[in-house]
Parts: sequence; C-alpha cells; structure tokens
Amino acid sequence: MYIGAIITVAGANHDGTGRPVHQAGDLIRHKLSETPIAYWPVLGKSILDRVVENLCQSGARQVSVISEGGVTQAGSNVESISRPQGCFWATWETIVSNYLHQGIETLLLVRLGHYVELDFVNFVRYHRESGNSLTQACSDRCPVDIVAVDARALTSPVDSLRSRLSQLISARQRYEFRGYSNALTRPEQYRQLVADSLTGACAIRPVGCEVEPGFWLGEGARVDGSTCVVGPCYIGAGVRVRNACTISGNSAIEQQCEVDCGTSVDSCSIFPGTYVGMALNLRNAIVSGSHLFHLQRNVEVEIHDRRLIGARFATHRLMKSARTYLGGKARQLSATALSTRSSRLASLLTNRSTKRIGDCQEVPRTRAEEQSPVILGEVE
Repeated sequence: MYIGAIITVAGANHDGTGRPVHQAGDLIRHKLSETPIAYWPVLGKSILDRVVENLCQSGARQVSVISEGGVTQAGSNVESISRPQGCFWATWETIVSNYLHQGIETLLLVRLGHYVELDFVNFVRYHRESGNSLTQACSDRCPVDIVAVDARALTSPVDSLRSRLSQLISARQRYEFRGYSNALTRPEQYRQLVADSLTGACAIRPVGCEVEPGFWLGEGARVDGSTCVVGPCYIGAGVRVRNACTISGNSAIEQQCEVDCGTSVDSCSIFPGTYVGMALNLRNAIVSGSHLFHLQRNVEVEIHDRRLIGARFATHRLMKSARTYLGGKARQLSATALSTRSSRLASLLTNRSTKRIGDCQEVPRTRAEEQSPVILGEVE
C-alpha cells in the first residue's frame, strides 16, 4: 500500500483565509517561541523530526511539511517543506494533487501542535478495515488533528480537494486510542513532555548514551568531574558543563550549549546554542539565547548582558570588551575562556553567591584535562 503524509506545522492564530483555527498554544505569544513548537527541541531532536521518523518507520513513503507561520525548518527525513505563498489551502491542494498523481492510495494528514503518540500502522489498518473513506484519531473521545483518508475519495470532477475533504469529515469514522497525549498549550506542558521523556512515561528517547541510570549524554558532550548530576537529566551533543555545576530536576541541556562554573540548573530546559554564565541559579525556567521564561511566575524576560545568558560563542565586540575588563594583555585566550572570565566578573559585580551542594555523586571526567577551564596564569 502506497502511503503519503502531509504534516502541517501549527503556527499563527489564523489560516490562509483569515479564519480562526485551532490554537497551537499560548507558547506562540512569547518571544521565546518565535519558531513554532514543532521545531522545539526535546532531548536532542525536534518534535517534527520525531513525528517524521515515526511516519517513515510506519510505512509512509513520502512526507511533506507545510508551515502555517512564516518560519520554516526542514527535518532530516522531510521530503519537502513549503511556506504558503498567499492562501494556505492553495499550497495544501497543490501538494495533495501531486500525491494523487504519484499513485498514493492512503493519505495521512497530521497537524502538529498537540503532541500525540499514535501507532500509525494500527491506525491505517483500522482505517482500511473499517471501509470508511476518512478516519480521525480520537484521544479520550476528543478528536486530534490526525486523519487517514482514501486518495480516490478525494477526487471529484466538480468539487475542490478542500471541499471534498470537508464532505468526508462530516461522515468520518473515529479511531479511539489510549496512547500518550500532550496538548502543549502552555510552557509547563512542554516541560512536562521533557520530564515524561526522561522518566519513560512516553515513547520519546534521548539522543545519546545513558552513561549512568537516568543520565543521558550526547556525542561530544563534556562534563567536568566536579559537577554534580542528579538524574534523570539530559546533556546534549557538544555541550560543555564546567566546574562545580549542579544539574538536576529532569533538566535538559540541548546541543551546543555551555553552562559556566558554579551554576545550578534545576528543572530547566535550555535550548540549543545557549550560554549560561557563572554562579547563576536557574530553576523552573526555559532558556533560549537571551530569553528566559519562568514557569512558576509565567513571566518572560530578555537579558541583554551576554555574560549572564545569551548565544554560546561571544561576538567580536564582547571579546574586545572582555579584554578591557580583564586589563593587561591577553595571551592565547579562546573565545570560551574569555566568555568564562568576563562572566565571572559580571557575577562578582552583581554580588551573587551560590551554596555548595554536598552529597552528590560526581560524574566521571570524559577527558583528563578537564580540571580547570580557566588558568589564572594565562592572563598577565
């Protein structure tokens, strides 16, 4: 059976015609989520990438993605991703028409906003055995944005593909499933998805190796031996965690991040490429670049001082500023070292202090030279 899939990435509050559509979540109101939630990282991969992999493993030969919003990002297994030009439905009908001409028998339509874990093999089998033209998945008797439709039922000499689909939905067959479901309408629900993934409550698994029970480490990640890690937690590929840090509370530090000396990360998600400065205490937050969203207070702030949080690698202007703060002539300092030293000064200026947390099991050093990321003798 020839199966094709079209994934619609939930974006703005309205579709291409200007009519309200099912809200993808309050997350899109925050600056933190300038990209749709489908592209948000969950333990090394975006939600979109994971859904695409599930579809491909379930027998979908072609997968295409349409983004409702202005931001697009192709997954590794996505055949094509389209940004609607003008009317969203016109773009959708073009893709469906191409699928029909390629001989696809069953079409899976998935709208990503609400995250569900559906067995697509059983779903398609049920759809075929029911003999109905269109089947919609339902969780706890509530329909979700996943349907299977017979391609031949969409063809009509008089009606458009969209009109024909609307007619089929009115006579749809329901498929009840009891799999994992998360509406992802609030930031804390995203954090719950991360926690459920780490604890095994859902099917998402971290990208990396479980070096200790409940502690996953991505490829190329480096954790200093003085860091205390209390699992379950995830440290992604290329992440650098420096001296005397504490990682706990189902925290997820995604790929290419850096957590500087003495910082505590508890019950947080840190998005890819983020730098977190020295002697900070992050708790119940989502951090992406210079944006920090506090989950308990439901408040987002933007921090412009990159010595506290920001992009991981310092800009040329920041490096020049760091040399001014340090004084004297810097000798063979890397961008990471400069970022570390200037962050230490920023922490001292803000008069912050941290408590040492004892009785924590040390994480084995991955490299022998990770005893001190900054050597005081490097600066004259």
